[in-house]
Amino acid sequence: MSNLEHGLGGRLPLLEPEKLQSKQRELYGKINSDVVPLAAAAGFEGRDEQGHLIGPFNATLYSPEICGSFLALQKIEEEQTHSLEKNAPGCDPHGGLCLEGAL
Repeated sequence: MSNLEHGLGGRLPLLEPEKLQSKQRELYGKINSDVVPLAAAAGFEGRDEQGHLIGPFNATLYSPEICGSFLALQKIEEEQTHSLEKNAPGCDPHGGLCLEGAL
């Protein structure tokens, strides 16, 4: 068993970016551009040097419809939470700090 087949993909073989089907390719693009940079900023690897998504990111490509919908839900939730925080009493509407106990 090669490292490409398992290893960084956990129990699932790593999927080759150039061999992805349409829905997988679309999800790969979203994860690669939106999620992997966030993971990197937090100190986590999201892909290997060959561009394979690794760990849980690789697993998402096995169910692109479900995982793509989950990412869309997560994005909406994040936007709504940020909007609520900005509009909470005692908060700076430009994203500044809230007064203690305001939320």
